[in-house]
Amino acid sequence: MYILFQWKVMVQNRSTYSPPDFLFVRRNWFRTIAVFLALSFIQGASFAQNKEEANDLYYDVLKNNTVIGQIHAMKKIYAQATEYIIESNVNLEMLVVDFKIYSLIKAAFSGGQLKQSSLVRKVNGKEKVNMKINWASDRYLLQEESTVKTIHEKIIYTTACLMNAEPANLAKIFSENLQQFIAIKMIKPHLYELYLPDGNHHTYYYENGVCVWAKVNTSLSEATFRLKR
Repeated sequence: MYILFQWKVMVQNRSTYSPPDFLFVRRNWFRTIAVFLALSFIQGASFAQNKEEANDLYYDVLKNNTVIGQIHAMKKIYAQATEYIIESNVNLEMLVVDFKIYSLIKAAFSGGQLKQSSLVRKVNGKEKVNMKINWASDRYLLQEESTVKTIHEKIIYTTACLMNAEPANLAKIFSENLQQFIAIKMIKPHLYELYLPDGNHHTYYYENGVCVWAKVNTSLSEATFRLKR
């Protein structure tokens, strides 16, 4: 723009024209480029800090070697937080009645502890569970419908993490479904048993930090989760 302005002055005032200070122009040009590059670097660095990294895992849910559902487990890493999500759809037949069970668990961690979590479960399209957990300065508030409970112990791992993060060196984890801590134990390298209050247990096996298969035992049925390769 400075050069165009000088050219206009030269044409309009040929008799009084003196050459533009190209050294000044060049300095300003380089200064402009330097500012532009600096701003680009800052914007790029800011983008990198907020850039999301995600890891998606997909599982078949099997019962008696028959696929009855799917699980999608996600781990999203942000600049200041890590989020774990497990979404599942399972078709279960019990006593000649078909049940379509949808479940969504979310848990967000920051600073090495849980900040918020939620669990939604629907059976045949009707919502059966809608629970939320939020960290409030020095305690967790667990809310389900009109009921609110508190937990003072910090939560560093929940069932939402089970597929995307091996629970190494942990003696207990928090269950969103049961709204309490439950015991977990490594019985062999990368093989863990999760013990439920009703006496049942789940088994999880990990490779490279992620779950590759799991066996879930309940009083009504048994199912296997198998990672799709």
